[in-house]
Amino acid sequence: MAERELQVVKGEQAPPAVVDFFFDVGITEETSQQFINFLRMAERKGKDTEIVLHINSNGGSVQAVLDMIKQISHVENPITTIAETRAMSAAALLLAAGTPGKRKAYEDCDIMVHQISTEPPKGMQRVEEIYEFTRRIGKTNRDFFRLFSSLTGRPLNQILKETHNKDVHLTAKQAKEWGIIDEVLPVKKERKLFERRKAA
Repeated sequence: MAERELQVVKGEQAPPAVVDFFFDVGITEETSQQFINFLRMAERKGKDTEIVLHINSNGGSVQAVLDMIKQISHVENPITTIAETRAMSAAALLLAAGTPGKRKAYEDCDIMVHQISTEPPKGMQRVEEIYEFTRRIGKTNRDFFRLFSSLTGRPLNQILKETHNKDVHLTAKQAKEWGIIDEVLPVKKERKLFERRKAA
């Protein structure tokens, strides 16, 4: 994670501060909590502080990303989300959770949406246990896509049909058509934010 703030120019009104969070890892309980802590820190700088979330992630835990988005919904600050090179699975939902009008992706970005799929834990053999496990996964899947539908404006039944038993890989342009992002960014050499962060 790296943070930057715009400097005040003497004699002029101070522009809003900007803080960056570079999310280039999997979404886990630990990384989710790190992001939530960052949001709380940014809030203390004032509600005009813009939070810029740079996403380069293959996704991860559904519950963890739902916790992140719940916290985002409680924050008054404007939140810009930018998909740098990829936003897969749960990370695509995180991308869509930015402030409307401030969700972006570079034109060569890979954005992937799919339904939740997981095997029952080892040792689970009883029919009743497998049934309950499958029921919970189905509920989590519908909760995930209800939120996805709410954030994007795409009808729930349409999303479920489009993602049935397959991974849907979208270009940035297609992601905009789906309502996941609002703006497609051209690829430029200046984009190398992750490299700049590591060099800082």
